[in-house]
Amino acid sequence: MTRLGGAVLLFAVFGLGAALRAGQAAAALTSLTVLLWIFQSWMYFLFLHHWRMPLLTISRTINGQSDHRRIVQADRTLNIEIQLSLPRHTSVSTLNLLDVSPEHLQINSGSNAVQIRGSLTRGVIRYQGVFRGSGTAIFPGVRFTLADSCGFFRADWFVPVQQEVLILPAWASAGDFCPQTKRMNMLPRHGIHTFRRSGVGSELLELREYQPGDAPRSIAWKVSARRDQLMSRQYEAEVPMRVQFIVDGTISMRLGGFGSRLLDQALFVASSVARSAVSIGDEVGAVCCDERGLRQLLPRAGDRGFRELQKFFAEFSDNPAPPPDLFSPSQQTLALTLLDQRYPQLLNHRLNSIPWTLFPLLPRSREQFRARLLLAGALAEYFQLSIRQHIQLVADDRGLAKMTQAFLARERMAWLTPVVSLRDRGTQDGLHRMKLIADSLTRLTARARDNEVFVILADLQEVAHNFSHMLPSIRLARSRHHKVIAVSPASTFQRPGREPLMPRTTSAEDLLLTAEQIRVTELQDDLQLELRKAGVPASCSGEQHAIRLIASELQLTRSGRVAATGGTR
Repeated sequence: MTRLGGAVLLFAVFGLGAALRAGQAAAALTSLTVLLWIFQSWMYFLFLHHWRMPLLTISRTINGQSDHRRIVQADRTLNIEIQLSLPRHTSVSTLNLLDVSPEHLQINSGSNAVQIRGSLTRGVIRYQGVFRGSGTAIFPGVRFTLADSCGFFRADWFVPVQQEVLILPAWASAGDFCPQTKRMNMLPRHGIHTFRRSGVGSELLELREYQPGDAPRSIAWKVSARRDQLMSRQYEAEVPMRVQFIVDGTISMRLGGFGSRLLDQALFVASSVARSAVSIGDEVGAVCCDERGLRQLLPRAGDRGFRELQKFFAEFSDNPAPPPDLFSPSQQTLALTLLDQRYPQLLNHRLNSIPWTLFPLLPRSREQFRARLLLAGALAEYFQLSIRQHIQLVADDRGLAKMTQAFLARERMAWLTPVVSLRDRGTQDGLHRMKLIADSLTRLTARARDNEVFVILADLQEVAHNFSHMLPSIRLARSRHHKVIAVSPASTFQRPGREPLMPRTTSAEDLLLTAEQIRVTELQDDLQLELRKAGVPASCSGEQHAIRLIASELQLTRSGRVAATGGTR
């Protein structure tokens, strides 16, 4: 019963008692009629809620399919449809339905909510949306709100219709990667590239004097006759080229909303380059590193290899358990809002009853204390905690913050305030991040073959002044004739320009924004200078510029050159 229904019921009972005491038959009859009307509305509401609504069948289809686990692509339009049906006609006053959509999803057309009045046999909810970032998303179910015509009674419940969606990273065409240097008349098999070092091949590299042990078939007899000494042919090596991605997944790469994280930019660049590389037969692999350690996918070729790489990236982009933080009122508000939307039965006062207490006395403090007790009880039921753990959760701020963050992470909430505090995050783990990247590069170099390219996708701007910790690993890779490319995604999605930065207005917000842009630009300049000294091409953006840079470096590697204007290994 709502507050309005309780007030009308109290007024009718009070009016009936006063009328009977005063001997007013007409007033007593009116009050009794109101009570009977409320009782009849209550009985019909109970009939609908307990006997008719459980017969409601619900099904969801995503792009016409109702599989429990679906694989979709980010930035691709999805058609989502919810179908409802009852075995018989049922008249309802007001029935609100809400398909609880994940935070990844951005609704472009239609609505995930509908209101039904009158006869109910079938209902359909249709809407379109796109996923903004890669990872795993869950459609938990449908939330119902049933109310009578006068607003006296209301019931909220949640019907689980769970579907899990694996979201692959978006990718864009980076152009044609095919080499433009002269090839032999009979091209090698798909995925083989000439390498301007001596080896087994068909393209002539150079002529040299005969050495004992050379194969007789390598002797150039006509040239030997002209020079009056034996000369041997050296041929170019024919090797497959492998592209290995080193993706940083530490906290600074995961902060922000889905689609706005630095990790989403990095995976967009990696997927775009991998799509173009596998189109000509190159192999692609990856090593992803974060606080949980290193994960490696061995190089694969073909469309199947690209698909496995995207699944690997999608599973890695799921946010792990967030770092511990202090409990705050904003965390409590967000958790209670999410519980009310997805698990309203956990907030039902009949199931999650709060014992009456005298303290605290102040109304505001008393309301906050009751909200805390309600949240603790809901989380205890959600995680199936014992009675002792439930009591400890009420009194322990750190424990309640940990359980609240675990609940928000399990429900796939982005790492924004109040899930984690953004202040000073990502700047204190610079040395640990560089150690992870250096270990990954050393590990790949130890198992690498000839003609490999290592692409580092990490947040390197904040550690530009301590970049020397990565130099030994980079020098080791370059000493073995591998190419190293670094891409540091920009938090503004834009590359730094050369024009002077001036605030638009003299307001404090614009001045702070301009100061932050100047600081980021200086860090990017320092990073590019350090990388240039180490002989590593670098890009400080997550847009097409980074893809074009990697494409040009791959082109040079396939041709055996070290620069666009000439010079060979």
